Order: sequence, then C-alpha cells, then structure tokens
Amino acid sequence: MRHGPAPIANSALAGVLLGAVLLPAIGCGSGNGGPATTPIVIAWYVDAVAGNNGNPGTEAEPFLTLTHTLSVAQDGDVVKVQPGRYDNEAFPLVVPPGVTLLGDEPGRGDHANAFTVIEGVGPSFFNMSATFQMGPRSSLVGLSIVATMPAAGAGVAVIVAEDNVEIRACTIRNAHRDAIYVSNRAGFPPVRGVAIIDNDIRDNDAGYGLILVGEIRSCRVERSGFFRNRVGVGVFCDEAPDLGGGAYGSAGGNSLAANFEMDLEVSPGFVVSARDCLWDMLPPRAHAALGPPAGVEIWVPNGGSVITDGALPVP
Repeated sequence: MRHGPAPIANSALAGVLLGAVLLPAIGCGSGNGGPATTPIVIAWYVDAVAGNNGNPGTEAEPFLTLTHTLSVAQDGDVVKVQPGRYDNEAFPLVVPPGVTLLGDEPGRGDHANAFTVIEGVGPSFFNMSATFQMGPRSSLVGLSIVATMPAAGAGVAVIVAEDNVEIRACTIRNAHRDAIYVSNRAGFPPVRGVAIIDNDIRDNDAGYGLILVGEIRSCRVERSGFFRNRVGVGVFCDEAPDLGGGAYGSAGGNSLAANFEMDLEVSPGFVVSARDCLWDMLPPRAHAALGPPAGVEIWVPNGGSVITDGALPVP
C-alpha cells in the first residue's frame, strides 16, 4: 500500500449571519442526501488562552475550560471553542444531549493560524480511556482531537453510544485503540443516525480508525480519510453502514489508504456500499476467506461483498 496520501479537501464553514452560525441540522439517518442548513445562535464561548471560568461565557468574556462550559450547556446550545490547547480538563469530556462544540471547521481544528486542540483522555464507563463521550444528538465540529495517554495504554478519541451524533470536520490523532468507537453496548438502545463527515483519522497503529460494533443503524460516512491505522474501518454492527452511494445518502469520497493490515474489514455476509471512494489500488483487492488476509484493501469473509463502483486512486 502506498504511504502518505495527500489530505482530503477541507469542509467549509457554511456562514455567519447576524450572530447565527449556519450548521447542518442533526438527524443524520434520514437518508435524504444531506441535512438542511439551520441558523443556530452561539450560546457560550470558551477560550483556553484568554478565558476565565468566573466569566459569563460571552465572546468578550469567555470561559476557560471545556469542562466548566459543558457543565452549564443545555440542550440545543452551540459552544464556540476558540483556538488554543485544551488539555487542563476532566477527561473524558461528556458532551450533553443536543450540545454542539464548534471549533475551526474549515481547518478541521488543525490549521496553523487556528489550532483548536483537545488533548487528553480519562476513564469512561466503557472500560476504556477516552477524550470525548457523546450524548444523544450532540456534535463535534472543527476540532483537533489528540487521545494521548499519560502512560502506556490505549486511548479512544470519541465514544458514541447514543443516537444522532455527528462528528464533522475533525482531525483525530494518537488514539492507539480506536479513533471513533460506535457501539450500543449493554444497557443502551440501538444507535441510529451517526454521521461521520469530512474527518482525517490517521496514525492509530494499534487500532481502528473507525469501528462500528453492535446494533448500529442508519450510519453514514463520507469525505473522511483513514490513513496509517492498523485497520482503516471495521464494520461489526447489525446493519451495514453507508460509505458511499447507499441507503443513507452518503456522498462517498472516503479515502482508505496506507493502513497497515487492511483498509476495510467487514463482518461475514455483509454487503457494504462504498461507491465513489478512494483506494491504494484499483480495483481494490478483496479477500473472502476466513484466514487473515495479506496485501489486500478489503476483508469480507463468508459471502459478503463491498460495492466499489466509481473507485478512484488516492492522490
């Protein structure tokens, strides 16, 4: 597999009008080809450089930490995360239901002039350490998430176990277990409507860029890059996600390349739509036997298949 593909194209911030940021509405499982644009007023500001938790959380007087900000945020609130490094936090950061954290969307939180970095992990109730744990209908937009462990261990950047979560235009590094872990797990209802859009997930050499486990429904992944992970994407859920041109409106455009074992691992018998995606090799090589594959892009044993119509080479 070729090493070091070019980054995928940046997503653009929709716009700002009369103090309202235009964000796609949550409700990601509708399969209508893309959510509508809705004006949402920013409720709180947080600034790791110039803030103070004694402030009122306004643009002129922002809070200092995300930990404090999330303790006051309510359903429907948008939190503007100003550039800076947020590492003095109580991890994992639990994002309340219906709350959006908005950083630097055009630069995925990783632009030289607007680094918006959240770095650190802490023990979650999933018996793994994580940076974020998402509530239902919550969103992360334009953040650079670094799941650095203080000592040897396996950090996860984002845990999703609730419905209608969106992770958009984020950069995710250093997870070393799974960058994004989506699971219903015991005690949770099925997870529906997860949207993973315009992300850059790389360098998780001990784990998956994205792993879907359990009763996951109506999930779509589009325009996201999975580079230099142990495995790019793992699909072990009850319903196949839409990676491109499938039932839930994914536009495709995912780049799966330079992952060490394989780019896409699929549960036996699944049929996954991954149209209009980018790969190391054309056509992408698939392995259908039960034994571990070698030198292939896709492992889909026992009668499953991956639809790769419109495949393009990674630049």
